[in-house]
Amino acid sequence: FRRVLFRSEKELSREAQKCQKQIVMVLAELISLEIIRLCESSPKTVRIDSVKNGNIATIFRGIEYINEHISESFSRDDVAGYVQYTPGYFSHMFSEFTGKSFSEYVMERRITLAKSLLVNTDYPILKISELSGFSSHSLFHRKFREITGTTPQSYRKDHNA
Repeated sequence: FRRVLFRSEKELSREAQKCQKQIVMVLAELISLEIIRLCESSPKTVRIDSVKNGNIATIFRGIEYINEHISESFSRDDVAGYVQYTPGYFSHMFSEFTGKSFSEYVMERRITLAKSLLVNTDYPILKISELSGFSSHSLFHRKFREITGTTPQSYRKDHNA
């Protein structure tokens, strides 16, 4: 019992890292199962058997790249290079797997992030457009309205009431 109480921070840190890795692995498995379930039930997405071998893992890596860099400027070619696919093949596999084009998916992710920031922060709209990865304020307004049917200001007002 005493040994447990007096473990060094280093030992505890190593155990925490091991636990963290196990948690990440379990979450990845759960996400995989959920995606498979969604692919099997959604008419917009491809059947899982048409996305072969390592392609699922590669598309996951691409999605992970998108999520990690969503606030930055990047292109399909950047993500394709990251996962070591040609841009054309990556686009094909990405749309087969997600049911959306690369640009549609990225735009939806950016708008989702912007909606969250509008509701959960007091950041100015200009800052939110930057944090959401938009290259210009006008593009942000146009795409936000196109996708949500309302302006960022109205969205914030309606969801903070």
